[in-house]
Amino acid sequence: MKKSNNSSTLPYFVGVVFALMLILVYISPLKFLAPSGSKTATHSNPNTYTSKVKVNPQNNNSREPTTRDPLSLVASGHLNLIKLSGSGSGSGTGTFCALNFDKHTQDPSTYPMFRDLVKVSKCDSSSNTYNIPLDDAVRAARDYDKEHSISSSLPRGFVFHESRCGSTLAANSLAVAADDHRVYSESAPVPTAVRTGKVNTIRDVIYLMSRGPGGEAAKTFFKFQSIMSLSMDLILKAFPQVPWIFVYREPVQVMMSHLKGAGGGTRGGGTPNCAKAKSNPNSEVVEIFKRHRQNIKRATNEMFCAAHLSTLCESAVKNARHSGGLGRLVNYEGLVESLKTDIIPSHFNVPVASKGAKRIDEVGGVYSKARKPGTEWVEDSKKKEEQASEQVVEASDIFLKQVYIDMLKKGQ
Repeated sequence: MKKSNNSSTLPYFVGVVFALMLILVYISPLKFLAPSGSKTATHSNPNTYTSKVKVNPQNNNSREPTTRDPLSLVASGHLNLIKLSGSGSGSGTGTFCALNFDKHTQDPSTYPMFRDLVKVSKCDSSSNTYNIPLDDAVRAARDYDKEHSISSSLPRGFVFHESRCGSTLAANSLAVAADDHRVYSESAPVPTAVRTGKVNTIRDVIYLMSRGPGGEAAKTFFKFQSIMSLSMDLILKAFPQVPWIFVYREPVQVMMSHLKGAGGGTRGGGTPNCAKAKSNPNSEVVEIFKRHRQNIKRATNEMFCAAHLSTLCESAVKNARHSGGLGRLVNYEGLVESLKTDIIPSHFNVPVASKGAKRIDEVGGVYSKARKPGTEWVEDSKKKEEQASEQVVEASDIFLKQVYIDMLKKGQ
């Protein structure tokens, strides 16, 4: 009987299989770094993805991370979401980079807006950013939190606003009230998430942005773009427990901040931001023109601007009425003192120590969006009212007067 040779060939086949596995691991390491069932993270520049991720140890106020895998750095909170794209059919793709929040905390008037923070953190360079499917990033972050027994926390507060009303002063004050505060001032990802109309996407985006280094929850605040006031219902549905404020100002003063002083003409002779949608108005503006029996087709910039601002204010009043005290309407008049002694410590429930109070007073004395250190703020409310044209005053009376009175009453 012929002896089987299976025992002699088995080690050979085992060796071949093992060699093939080593080759696969060598040629595609990133696939093994990504979570099971996920797509591989890609560098904004695919040709340089294999290089180590550069993380500034000052960015994120963090300890030096122990990994250089982009997805792991997102999971541990060392890379921050700075952009959301391609979210039409799914959750989309997030662009991540290490933001240097110290810059904003130390000097918010020099880096007042999210785009300024992105630039100073060198996150406007593709060599420092990484594109990762949002679902993968959220899954990795939640797995990290579960593994390290970290409880995800809600943002400490939201800031909605009318525009040109002191909202950046509010954001800057929040940034300096304590060293561990993080403020997103009109960030890019949130509006993109809101436009999807998906509550879960809004939750995922704000969850990722609210995580600090090591996955720890940061004391995070969001100041949204003024147009987001029309989407308050959706945002507050996603976060019904988060306290929020809506900052507003006397109508003529806001109008004059959008329009140039003398004669009510526009800044630089162009169309002001508040009237740029005049050729394609949203349904809220159309409705408010009908309610006030005004012809939208013949609307001046002043009339359209006032109507647009009124839609933002009316949305705030409506949501404040049903907020159970979580929503506050905050007037520009006396804003700094209100933030320091009431809004931040009592409404947002964040203690303000003497150092924080002093810094709030300091940011209140400089121009909030100066982008140059030490630019002194000059109060201009009276000047705006004196220079307002008849068209500005008339438009304000028609569209903004009553809602301003309503906000004053609700804010008391």
